[in-house]
Amino acid sequence: MRTVLFFLLVLCLAPFFRDGIAEGMSQKERTAIRKELTRLRTANPAMDLETAMTHGDYRFVGLMGYSLMVPGVDQDLFRKNYEPKFGFKVIEGTSDYFEIPEQEELVRIGTTYAERYNRLLEKEIANKPIKPPSTK
Repeated sequence: MRTVLFFLLVLCLAPFFRDGIAEGMSQKERTAIRKELTRLRTANPAMDLETAMTHGDYRFVGLMGYSLMVPGVDQDLFRKNYEPKFGFKVIEGTSDYFEIPEQEELVRIGTTYAERYNRLLEKEIANKPIKPPSTK
């Protein structure tokens, strides 16, 4: 009888573990990931870059995994030249560990977006003398 009750309990709790609750992702984090994914599905890297530059924002776009990945540019060049001068911003919710299915899509779409954005930004930097942002 105890064995049957134990298995019933496991069956009742299984959906919570499968949905990412057991891994520790909060509902707020899941909502933020889904919101960022929705934004990126229709985002225009060229328009976003233009808006950022009008505000003096020349940061590259990266994704988190085991370490920072900045698609579309040579990683050594980024680390040595671009990161110290311009910095980077990370697409929130990206990781190399997926707790919910949307994270995999976020990384896929985010990589494509960041690659386009960063290539355009690299061209802008090459074509214009840009003052790096001041650090206070």
